[in-house]
Parts: sequence; C-alpha cells; structure tokens
Amino acid sequence: MLYNMIEGIRKTDAEIVGVLNWKNIRKKTFFDFFKTDYTEKHINTLKLPVIKAKSANSKEFKNALLRLNPDVLLVGTWGEKINKEIFDIPKIASINIHPSLLPKYRGANPYSRAIMFGESQTGITFHLINEKFDAGAILMQKKFNILKTDTAGTLKKRLCKEVAPMCHQLILKLNTEIIPTIQQDESLASYYPHVKPNEIVVETNLLTFDEIHNKIRGLAPWQSTYLLYKGEYFKIYDYNEVPKYIKRNKSNLCLKTKDGKFIYFKNLRALGIFKQFFTSTILNFLH
Repeated sequence: MLYNMIEGIRKTDAEIVGVLNWKNIRKKTFFDFFKTDYTEKHINTLKLPVIKAKSANSKEFKNALLRLNPDVLLVGTWGEKINKEIFDIPKIASINIHPSLLPKYRGANPYSRAIMFGESQTGITFHLINEKFDAGAILMQKKFNILKTDTAGTLKKRLCKEVAPMCHQLILKLNTEIIPTIQQDESLASYYPHVKPNEIVVETNLLTFDEIHNKIRGLAPWQSTYLLYKGEYFKIYDYNEVPKYIKRNKSNLCLKTKDGKFIYFKNLRALGIFKQFFTSTILNFLH
C-alpha cells in the first residue's frame, strides 16, 4: 500500500517530508533476507527522506514530526495503535487508510475477513485517526466488488492499486476545500484480530460448501487451511464441488458438506513431517 500512497501523493503539489516504512521496524524473519522490498527500493530511487524510528509511538518519531511540522500524517497498513500525542501533531489531520467498508471489519486481515464471511463487496476507507482502532470519522470511502475467484492476495493487490488515485483525490481536496466528515455507526461496527489457529480448520459436517470455499480463499495465499477428518489434520491443496460422491483414491477424498453438497479434496497431505509421506495409508485406515 505504501508504494501506491507515494505514487498518489507525487501527482499532487504536496511534498513528502518523511517516510516511515513498517517493514523496516517490524521483527524480521529468515525469509525476509531473500525477498526484494520493491517499496523500499522505490523510496531510495526517489530519494525520499526516511525517518529512522523503532515505532510510530517512539520519541524518535515524535521528534521527527515536530521538526518536520507536517500538514498531514497519512497511515496505511500499520501494525500498531498510534498514540494521541502522535496523531495530534499534524496541523490538518492524521488519516488512516483501511481496506474495508468501515465500520465493518475493523482490525487485522480485512481482506481475509470480507471473503471469509461471504461478502460480495468491500472497499477502501480514509478516516481520521483517534484513540480506537479504525473508529475515526470517515473522510472518503469507495466500494469495490469481490470476485468469486478472488483470494485475499488478489483482492489486496487490486485494492492497493486503487489507493493511488484516492490519495491523489484526497490531497487535492484537502488543499482546496473543507471535507465533511461522517461519524461511523457503532451499531454496525465489527472488529476482528489476527486469524486464530482454530479458524484455519475445516470440518465438512459443520460448514456448507460456500463457507468452506470462502474460508480457504480468504486465507490464501498467506495461510494454509486444514481439513479435520476423524481426528487427523490434512493440509488442503486443491478441491472442487462435484455432483455426486467419488470413491476415495490415494490422497484424494470426497466428503459431504453441511448443506448436502459434495466436496472433492485432491492431493491432501497429513499434518506432520513424517505423516505426510503416509497420507494415503492414513486415509485408507480412517476411511
């Protein structure tokens, strides 16, 4: 999202006085050393001023804001709640970009949640930052359709591209007019934390086919989904709805869902370093 925020702002007369990249302050994993951070590369190519701080709530970041004296603090995909002493510093406003139709799906993983709960639409909301997660007054909001083929990954990619023109529009408006705000309706609000371990498990007798399908694609590509079958867990790789029962074959398994449909799992893998090599044998024993 940061890449598109930068591109949207660059097409206005606004000056980017500082950038704090979440990827530079979060805890690194082993795999990060093998990934190319194209946003960081873009920041360096444009020679944008980088703010060095361990947190958005740190003394270093606060001092940087006081020194830079920005009109607007624009935040997107940030992993911590920003304190009042920070978001009160900008002269005009501190604004967060949240990829959902607020007040629905506040919190983490809004791309995943919208798909997991079978929504046909989601959106992008620009809102003022306050002391609660994603609860500030709305400045701008736009709806987008969720495709039946979407995963959380494809939905995120498509929505992030829309951030650039929306950023451009917002900055132009802030420079020429007073934007009316819309208070969020708390009676419609929903908040979800990061996906929990029990949410990545599928039991066909407890869920309809659509619920299973939405859960799997809502977690993809960042999180695998597992089938719980007679006490054993199997990693799901491929599946489809079939009109009638298909006899089990090797690592493939056909099961009836809660709504009476048949789902055919292909190339299941038993959970465990050694068990995965005996998936067919385990399924044969259970079946």
